[in-house]
Amino acid sequence: MRVFVSHAWEDKPLALELAKLPPFIHAWVDVRELLGGQQLDPTIIEAIEDSHVFLALISKISVGKRYVAKEVAWALEREAKKDRVFVLPVMLEPGIDFAKLRKPYKQLASRLFVSATNGNVGSRSPTTDGRR
Repeated sequence: MRVFVSHAWEDKPLALELAKLPPFIHAWVDVRELLGGQQLDPTIIEAIEDSHVFLALISKISVGKRYVAKEVAWALEREAKKDRVFVLPVMLEPGIDFAKLRKPYKQLASRLFVSATNGNVGSRSPTTDGRR
């Protein structure tokens, strides 16, 4: 099984920690997979296409990063083509309301999410005070 881990550079320590999965699961994290001189967009699009699951690590920093937004948009496009759930939002901190964000994050507003802060699964994007 292949898992793509999308994250902001500032969230990389947590991304690498989350990528410590059982050996039968291969986690794709940029710092471990990208080589100098590679073309970024085609390499990342291919990695997303080849993955079984796309983890979108959501933080106040990541939602402001242009490239993370591109990765999420590519993953949502792949999901629409495959007609199955592919994108799993992982909340790194409370207080982020997807409904108030621009695309592609707004599309995640009604989804289940995993909270990396307390291990809970939520039914919708959390409100600004951290409750569902």
